[in-house]
Amino acid sequence: YALANYNLGYTAFHQKDYAQARNWFLQYIQLEKGENRTALADAYNRIGDCNFYARRFDSARQDYARAVEIDPSLGDYSLYQEAFVRGLQKDYTGKIQILNRLIADYPESQYLDDALYEQGRAFVQMEDHTNAINRFNILLKKFPESNMARRAANEIGLLYYQGDKYPEAIQAYKQVITNYPGSEEARLAQRDLKSIY
Repeated sequence: YALANYNLGYTAFHQKDYAQARNWFLQYIQLEKGENRTALADAYNRIGDCNFYARRFDSARQDYARAVEIDPSLGDYSLYQEAFVRGLQKDYTGKIQILNRLIADYPESQYLDDALYEQGRAFVQMEDHTNAINRFNILLKKFPESNMARRAANEIGLLYYQGDKYPEAIQAYKQVITNYPGSEEARLAQRDLKSIY
């Protein structure tokens, strides 16, 4: 009976009826006796997602944190989402710390490239361009084929450009054009190179 609520929650969730999905998942967690920790943690993640879509960020953050406590094996998604919410709340230091935890605790996570990119963005928001460029460079080195790497490469050029470091900006933009030909990032790099020249 508990799993029926869980499945109904997913049905509503896939239909993007997040209010109804949240209700079904809440009923599930009230009925679940703790025997299925993976499903329980997943339900907290989905409740967090529903709260996220409803812009109830404090509640979403608590739901993601609860999911990590219940089943750490699902924790990389939970930590990534919790960090993203902190960024939306302008808690950039908290965002960076949570992403550091994700990177340390889940070295094989599918969210590692996203986490490095989001750390770089948090440093940009804090106007710490040196650390932002360092983070983006780590991303480029570890995940050169990632979509996030293309964005990070362009961000490096832009940060140098904004800091009036034109030779470094030129070099960074040329790398974007060489490494990611035909991409939107390469087009933007060409535009910015024209501005510099």
